[in-house]
Amino acid sequence: NIFTPPGKLQESQPLIRLNDPWDLSNIEEIAEYVIPIAESQIFSCPAYVHGCYVYQTRPGDFSNDSVGSLLWHIDNHPKEVIKAIVYLNNVDESTAPFEILSGGGQSSSLKIETKRVDYTQWSPRSFRFTEDFVKERIEQGYKPHSITGSSGTVCYFDNNVLHRANKSKSKKRNVIVFMM
Repeated sequence: NIFTPPGKLQESQPLIRLNDPWDLSNIEEIAEYVIPIAESQIFSCPAYVHGCYVYQTRPGDFSNDSVGSLLWHIDNHPKEVIKAIVYLNNVDESTAPFEILSGGGQSSSLKIETKRVDYTQWSPRSFRFTEDFVKERIEQGYKPHSITGSSGTVCYFDNNVLHRANKSKSKKRNVIVFMM
């Protein structure tokens, strides 16, 4: 039940994804915990989950170009879209922590303006950013911030904040991502 991008070998991919995450046992119970918190504390109204992904990040010496998520990027969704990432195992600095570019405060992450206003108005340009771009922002005071935590940690984030996945140095990292 593993999705492999067309033309790629599964062995060359640091992130592997389930084809049908809803077949995973207990995923509905996890959603019943994660979604109401977003509804009450972020949206203040019912939320619609329009994407659910289950990923495993495997340790290994993979190229940064093997998958776009390893590069600094934004997802370029409309402003009201957020994601929740749920760690299914303990994640430390060696277990591929999710990373954002932070200005230090809770709401001061580097946000890039989306070019996708709605389904009729959007720009199909690249939303991957170079290391030089990130280095300039670090010189301006931003810092990479790794999100670590124990199994069950949930991170809600604006998908237009500069972020990336990381390579795992030692252990597999398993996550569920809800897009709402």
